[in-house]
Amino acid sequence: MLNALAMAAITFPTATQTPLGMPQPRRGAQRLPVMTCSALFTLGGHVTSLARPIAIAWFARIYGAASLGGFLLIWAFVELGARLATMGLDRGLQRWADDRRAAATVAGMVMAGITALATALVLVMALPRFGAIDHDGVLPAQLLVVFALPLTAIGNVALRASRGGTQIATYVLARGVTEPLLLLLSGLVLSPRTTGWVALPVSLMISVVGGAAVAAVGLVRMFGVRKLAASLVHVRAWPVRELGRTSLPLGFADLLQSAQAKLDLVAVAVVTLSARAITSYAIAAEVAAVFIAIRGGFDQIVAPLAADARDNRRELQRILTTTTRWSMMIAVPLAFVIVVSPEQLLRWFGGSDGAAHVLLVLAAGRAVEMILAPSASMLAIVGDPRLSLLDAAAGVAIGVLGPLAAGIFGLGSFAIAIASAAGVIVSSMLARHWLIRVGT
Repeated sequence: MLNALAMAAITFPTATQTPLGMPQPRRGAQRLPVMTCSALFTLGGHVTSLARPIAIAWFARIYGAASLGGFLLIWAFVELGARLATMGLDRGLQRWADDRRAAATVAGMVMAGITALATALVLVMALPRFGAIDHDGVLPAQLLVVFALPLTAIGNVALRASRGGTQIATYVLARGVTEPLLLLLSGLVLSPRTTGWVALPVSLMISVVGGAAVAAVGLVRMFGVRKLAASLVHVRAWPVRELGRTSLPLGFADLLQSAQAKLDLVAVAVVTLSARAITSYAIAAEVAAVFIAIRGGFDQIVAPLAADARDNRRELQRILTTTTRWSMMIAVPLAFVIVVSPEQLLRWFGGSDGAAHVLLVLAAGRAVEMILAPSASMLAIVGDPRLSLLDAAAGVAIGVLGPLAAGIFGLGSFAIAIASAAGVIVSSMLARHWLIRVGT
């Protein structure tokens, strides 16, 4: 059933697919339906991805906090290690437009795989030192890291090999549908038969393999087995320098943006030295993170379509205008709900009413970031990669200097929240400014 679903979703219509013999429609007239279908498909992927938190909740009841905590630590190692190993190669591949895309895809996969394997070997030696992992779980954890980390990193690159709507469909099917559902189903099947330290790593490995299988089907349908094999053999034809020159700034920008989302919580821990303040701030940040999740969905839509239309300025403006309008239509009601009842939302999630002002400030920053997210996504595709790195660095600089000033002057969590919100707003506005300068 999954194979049939994969084949159907990967043939998701793109802006250039027309039946043989039919006249080619104008690009501008065809783009909007593709964007609408892409948005609906991405939304469906977000709904099915809820199988992941459902699985975690179920595993917590079956195996207890000890086994689940160690497993979540291993899972974090796999995802973070894969992101470090990819280091922007997926983003760099998204920008690729010439006939060397197959060679660039193979080169990126090999580079990500080698780096990920080296990262996995380092983690394997470090895993026994983590107290959260029981003695019985060390070997399964090591095996999981060795196999799952490189496979995830290679999949990150492979899922960006297709173009336009096909890339959106492949990515959503792999990351939003196949992996969460396989994690839940395999966990349910294995739970009566073995312990948590075996069932949980095996379930995660099955889900990773499922996502990699979808990525493989997408590669074959995009290039064909023969072209992929030829690109793998002709190593000298790999555009390693060009891919690395484009990918590294985008990879560092992604890392800085990921760090920016956690810097303020670390600052609260350092400045306040209060467990209650840390917990309240963390819950407020998680509530405001709903904007971040939706921002990621818009990135899945804008980046592939912008890469497919990068030489058509009118088309890029259409994509940017439409997705920004959609982003605003979603952000405004979400922000209204938070503004009307911040205390109630915090109580629902176990937070403190005293953090309501922190939630309002964080939500304001994340809402602006979400509205301007299409600009940042498009800049990473059509602009100089160093501009994306520069705006991310500016946001992180504000996120660091603000808490530093709060610590010096004895300010609390509210000042840190203001600095965090200011950082993401400045970063997003810089991306919008430079995109205008590029001419989009």
